[in-house]
Order: sequence, then structure tokens, then C-alpha cells
Amino acid sequence: MINNSCIISKFDKNCKSNKFKFPYKFVDHAKHELLNYQTKYLYQCNKCFIIYTKDKRLKKELDKFYFGKKYRKERKNIHVDSGTLGAQNRSTYYSYANLISKEINLISPKVLDVGCYKGELLKELAKQYKNGKYHGYDIKMDNKKLFLKKNKFKFWNNLNLIKEKFDLITCVNTLQYHPVTKLLIHKMRKLLNEDGKLFLVVHNASLANPYGLTYGDQYTWYTKKNLYNLLIKNNLEGKILSHYKSFPRNIIAIIKKNKNKNYKFLKEAKVSLQINYLKKVEKRIISLQKITKNFYILGNTAGSTFIFEIFKKQKIKVKNFVDENPEKINSLFKGKKIIHPSKILKNSILILPYGKTNNAIYKKLKRKYKFKFFKV
Repeated sequence: MINNSCIISKFDKNCKSNKFKFPYKFVDHAKHELLNYQTKYLYQCNKCFIIYTKDKRLKKELDKFYFGKKYRKERKNIHVDSGTLGAQNRSTYYSYANLISKEINLISPKVLDVGCYKGELLKELAKQYKNGKYHGYDIKMDNKKLFLKKNKFKFWNNLNLIKEKFDLITCVNTLQYHPVTKLLIHKMRKLLNEDGKLFLVVHNASLANPYGLTYGDQYTWYTKKNLYNLLIKNNLEGKILSHYKSFPRNIIAIIKKNKNKNYKFLKEAKVSLQINYLKKVEKRIISLQKITKNFYILGNTAGSTFIFEIFKKQKIKVKNFVDENPEKINSLFKGKKIIHPSKILKNSILILPYGKTNNAIYKKLKRKYKFKFFKV
């Protein structure tokens, strides 16, 4: 562990970062496939505590991917609200729009969605606010072809060209994929009305979702505290949620402009805490082969991939991946068929790879199924 200059925040000349060896494989967030190029280290600023990569070769590959045609083809646009497991599946965009309507007082808002892609979130917000005006921004002009073709919807591919101010700016799981974090925050703040709100969502990389560290196609990783530090430094403040039921592995911030320059950064634990958690998970998974040979893994997430790679390394076979979502059943993940929990064989173990968010999932499944569970 050595000191390095923080390349993400650069809050002041004394801002340094610690270097941590990361002993696991990185995957992409769209297909959960191993990255072609694997970096060996993560960095964490010892002032703002933001976690980031510093590998120039990896950054070059990420820039090429996100600003190229391949990303538009591979990008996922259908996401299921995890709070509806075992019930009616609803898109995350429906749930985000519902949350916004409950938490933010809006009448006929002018809205900008940063990282809009097809405009699905704006479409759901338009159902909540019939008289609103909706703008979407994404980096590729090609996305305009996919964007909503209606009068109250407008597409942008350059934030610098937007001269209007907005009552609400949404940025859902986009910040961590932007190569210059502070620049994007600054631009969004500039486009807010004085009493406007910014609805920000990022992946949670704390112990609540330690497997999130394996998303190697991110430029930055966030916890509740380091996100607070980034926002407060950029004159933004508000409510930051990290345990919202429908999005247990996300951090949600509902924030506004703040001119108070007298602030203090929150102290955060070192990222080695999450790395050590993953090491313990690896040991526990290896010990399972003494109990049974019938293993199933729930979901097709970063956690599912992490567990699968441990089994693969130990030459232990996984029967199937498991999901209740009918849209995923019978599809393939890692070359294995995804099956419904009711198809699991007797004397089997279903591994729940969701960190501290396992308990809620376990309680739902335990009421319906009799096989053994293993939470990691």
C-alpha cells in the first residue's frame, strides 16, 4: 500500500491516495463477462475516500468502449425491480419514477435525464407529470434514433449546448461510468434551477454490495460516505439513501444546491474491508464441497459471477443459475441454463451472493422452497 496523487477529485494539493491489490477478476456490468484487460489495483483517496482505477491502459479501453458503437448494442435497458422478487415484476424505471413522485414536490416540471439511452425513465415520469417537459442526454447521437418521438421529449448529445435550466435532473447509474466525475457533477449543478433537485443513483460498493467492486468497467466506485464527500465539495447537499427496499445494492441521492463552504468530509473505511470480505467468501465457498455436490447460484449478477469463478477455479461444477423472473428462465448465463427455484434438486444448496442484502431475499424464498440456502 503506497501513496499516490488522487486523480479523480484533486480537492487540494495534500490529497493523496492509497493503493490496494485486488486479487480477483473484473467483469463488465452489461454481460458480466471477464474484461479483456485486467488491472491488479484499486485506489482510494485518503481525503474524500472515492475508489477508482488508475491504469492508463484500462482507461483507454473503457474510453474506446463507451464512446464507440459496441456499447450501444450491448447496453442493457430492461432492469427488474428487485423489491418485486416473487411478485409482479416491474421495471426499475417505474420504481424510480414512483420514488421521485413521493420524495420530490413537482407540478409541471422541466426534466433532464443524464444518460437517458432510450428515454425509459422519462417515459415513466411523463405518466406521473402529464404537463412536464422532458429532455434526455446521452453521449452518442445514434441514441437519438432510439429516443422517444413525441413533442414534449427532446434529445441532446452535448451538455454544453443546453442553455435551459431544469426543475429535476436525473442521473441513474451513469456517474460511475463517466471518465471525469467532477466535471459531470459540475455540469449538472449548473443546469439546475436554484430550487431544482438532482436525483442521483450509483452502485453501492460498500459491504452492502461488496461484489460491486468486481465491476471493472467503472471509472469510480461509491459508498454512502464518499458520495456525500463528492457532493458536498461541489456545493450540493440533501438526502442520501443506501438501504432503499427496491434498490438494496444502489445508493440514491436526492440533492439540491448548497452555497455553504463550511463543510467536513465524512470518514470512510478503507476498501480493504470489502476485499477481505471477498477473500472470506472464497474460503467459505471452497468448504462447501464437503457438504454436497449439487450447487445452484441465485441470479446473474456480479456476485453470481464471482461465486461461479471460484467454483470454476476449484473445478467444482455448478448445476444451474436460478431466477424467478420469467423473462430470464431458460436463457443461458455462463453457459448454464437459468431455471426456476422449483426445479432445484433435493439435497442441494442455493447460494445467495448478495452480501448484507441477502436476508430480505432469503426470507422471501424460504417461505416457498425447502432446499438449503447459503448466504455469502
